[in-house]
Amino acid sequence: LKSAIYDANVSFGKKLVTELKNYSLTKVIYTNTMYKFYQNSLDRDSYYSRTKQEFSEFLNEQSELNKFTYEEIYLDNTFGSNDIRKKIIPLIVESVNNKKESPVQNPNNFINLVHIEDVLRRINLAINGNVLNKTSSFVNERSIQLQSIYKFLNNYKNTNNIDISILKYQYNSYIMPYPKNEYGDHNVMNLPEELIKLVIWKSQNTLHN
Repeated sequence: LKSAIYDANVSFGKKLVTELKNYSLTKVIYTNTMYKFYQNSLDRDSYYSRTKQEFSEFLNEQSELNKFTYEEIYLDNTFGSNDIRKKIIPLIVESVNNKKESPVQNPNNFINLVHIEDVLRRINLAINGNVLNKTSSFVNERSIQLQSIYKFLNNYKNTNNIDISILKYQYNSYIMPYPKNEYGDHNVMNLPEELIKLVIWKSQNTLHN
């Protein structure tokens, strides 16, 4: 598992940057992980987080040596349709659609969610902007309780009603300092609506398959 993480987070990127230098590489946009700023030291010091940071340092070094610019965007948990990863949101959606109990192990856990469409808009800004070696974050101000997501979606599945009062939020508690979100309130996508779309999308695709 560690070798696969290293290949994905470090080796592949290094090989790609090395090859692209032969084609007049001018800019790199890199998405790093907010795990680096989590209160829990196990998340901050995880192998995944350390390999992401290793590649960040490599990019910083290479940008100076080879005169290309890069923009580093720290992201938290992304979600959206067509997500087949064994992540907690797809697992919750699967449990709701199959009338199973919640897969959330700790009901008090909160998660900061960023919709993939918002991430694409942010990357598009980076592509079209004239940013020089800038590091920023791209997160919501509030996190959402995982167990409340299950209850919210389960209620919708059973009643067809959207009761947003079920969802519980809290303000984030990243360690300081962490990169500023310089693009303000980015959450264009309606979170409850997008979560419900996942249940509908998954249900329809399961029927078609």
